[in-house]
Amino acid sequence: MLRLLAVLGLLVGCGNDIDVRFVTPEPKHLEVGESASFVLDPSQSSSVIKSGTMVMTIDAITEEETVVRGVAHVQTIIGPKEFTMVNGIENELLTLEFLEKLRQEKTHQAKNALMTYSGLTREGCDMVALSNIKESDNLTLIPTLCISSRTMPQVAIKFNAGGTQIDAVFKAGK
Repeated sequence: MLRLLAVLGLLVGCGNDIDVRFVTPEPKHLEVGESASFVLDPSQSSSVIKSGTMVMTIDAITEEETVVRGVAHVQTIIGPKEFTMVNGIENELLTLEFLEKLRQEKTHQAKNALMTYSGLTREGCDMVALSNIKESDNLTLIPTLCISSRTMPQVAIKFNAGGTQIDAVFKAGK
């Protein structure tokens, strides 16, 4: 369900932790073993989800892509669920230049998903929706990327489970 969520943390492409701060305005060279943590915000999520955490870790970096492993632990009304996902994103998409281009062109067909620029939040942060995700057709991921403060404060997930839409919002945390 959360297949590409790990990849989204890389869209910011900088900082000591992926979800924390840019070191410089230049894209940072990501390193194997770096990780980012997120915590579910139950007040913004569907009532079937009570709590959850997620950790994204960079597993490998090749010339073509960066491979990320995401592990999410979610407490639902029917019990605990764990999701592990491994996916890669093309390195060319991990730059500020790509985000600027996406703002203008509005869509980009990446290897594993359709990326659509969704607009700005009231705080001036960018929202990018990933849909038509390979092997996760009913899933849409919407990270919020705040370039001015150099953070990724949250990722919204919309999942269609048998005709019922389930929303989950994960916020950057420790």
